[in-house]
Amino acid sequence: MLLLEIVTRRSNCISDDHSVMNLLRDVWDHWTRGSILQMLDQSLDRYSQSQALRCIHIGLLCVQVDPFDRPDMSAVVFMLVRDRMELQPSKEPVLFFTGGTPSTV
Repeated sequence: MLLLEIVTRRSNCISDDHSVMNLLRDVWDHWTRGSILQMLDQSLDRYSQSQALRCIHIGLLCVQVDPFDRPDMSAVVFMLVRDRMELQPSKEPVLFFTGGTPSTV
């Protein structure tokens, strides 16, 4: 989640008087629609955007439903420093908040 917060410059969960926004849900929605660039911090240059997209991909791998599908910390570090390493596709994340209550997928 920390990777997602850093590259989007958004907090994980923001609540106001009328709604709850969930960063993970929003990132996943944009990721699956192919509009993830809209979620990135707008101050990033092209090279940084490429790195940020990789960070989002890695972040999504870290929140998989099955704990055995999640990379361990050493694998995360390896993926972060190896730009050319191909990443496995991400599946739907483990937890969404809809209507203010948590539910698992």
